[in-house]
Amino acid sequence: MNSREPDHDAKQRMQRSWDVSSSRENLQILEQLSKIMNRHPAFRFRLKGISYGNGEISQRTESAFYEDFHNSFPQERMDWLQPYAHARALSLKRALNQRGISYERLDTMVQAGEANTIVVEAFL
Repeated sequence: MNSREPDHDAKQRMQRSWDVSSSRENLQILEQLSKIMNRHPAFRFRLKGISYGNGEISQRTESAFYEDFHNSFPQERMDWLQPYAHARALSLKRALNQRGISYERLDTMVQAGEANTIVVEAFL
């Protein structure tokens, strides 16, 4: 990331990179996932953000994270080792909540891995 890039533009680019609703394909998957979750109200779900961890980790990243997630998750603090994985998991959690899935049914966790992805696990 260019250190001379205006702060606002850099933060918006970061936020788009972890926003699960940023593509049409993701929106289709999100709709299917929320329908499945709504059909099984007894289940809880773990949203696991996975990243190989080569994103920018800086005060700018923390600021973008705070601006994006503070209203939805005021107690959440950015994972400094895997900030993008953490942000993707929270983005999914917020998007599912907007589709009727209670936050109480959604846990998030972060993990280092081979790819930038999200895994959804169901449990009773």
